[in-house]
Amino acid sequence: MKTKLMTMCAVVGMILAVNGAVKAAVVVFDQGFESNTGGMIVNPEPPYNESITRVASGSGVLGVSSASGSYHAEVALNGVYGSGVFTRNGGYSSVWPGYIKQSIKVYIDPAAGQVDDGWFWDAAICDDDGVSWKGGGGGFGVRKTATGTWSLGAEDVYGGFQFVGNTRAPHDNTTPMEISTAGWYTLATEWVESSTNLDLIDQINTVYDSVGNPLWTDTVADYMSQTAEGKPGAYKNNCVAGGIAYSWLGSQASQDESGYDPHPYEEGTLLYAPANTMTLLAIDDVYAEIVPEPATICILGLGGLLLRRKRRA
Repeated sequence: MKTKLMTMCAVVGMILAVNGAVKAAVVVFDQGFESNTGGMIVNPEPPYNESITRVASGSGVLGVSSASGSYHAEVALNGVYGSGVFTRNGGYSSVWPGYIKQSIKVYIDPAAGQVDDGWFWDAAICDDDGVSWKGGGGGFGVRKTATGTWSLGAEDVYGGFQFVGNTRAPHDNTTPMEISTAGWYTLATEWVESSTNLDLIDQINTVYDSVGNPLWTDTVADYMSQTAEGKPGAYKNNCVAGGIAYSWLGSQASQDESGYDPHPYEEGTLLYAPANTMTLLAIDDVYAEIVPEPATICILGLGGLLLRRKRRA
């Protein structure tokens, strides 16, 4: 029986591979605001006073055209750290799927904001308990400069997440991108298996223009392990990778600039925590996908074959 099951699994794997299904993405969250703002979570209570409003293209307070479709959303920011909006991407997972991508489109306007205003896009994956995320934060920090541009860089290197006394991730690009042209930009974080050590996971952060051309990218190689804590070579070795967690757009301003640490798992004190005058950001197409590993797809396909045989019996 075991041999038959293994043979069936192999056959399923070959069939799926031939049909291109082994690498097929599974969309776990896709919010383009065409009909509602479902899945986007805000806290309307003080001091956060968060809100998200669905608006038609060309309307709303900001009056910008939607990135796609006929609607987008305007998110209220304020001077409290993290105020904005987040999503659980369809539900947290304890299982590393093999590939995760989280992205958002944001309208960035150099005419908006004042010097040292800041916001972030934080894309996280879970630990293998499916609840916490000690290891998992990718994304971007964005800050208004004295020259009038928005300066965008890796979240823990540039922008609001700068700490004294902690070891930063080994980014391969610590030079920020200067945004001087108003428009829609896609911010995307990918979690992929390392090309040099399949037990470890790389984090890749990329900015795209409105038509999908890559403008800036940063990679943290060997970010964390899939299998064990304390793994040699892993940057975050206090946890094991699980599945997808949250995606979070928020203000960089801190509740307490003297000592508030928004990352409880990081050692050190917050170095840069500006007062934020930004009040609104336009967003569109909040998206997340996973690509299950071939073994997972084989199990799913095998289950389908067994069910089919049972029905025939």
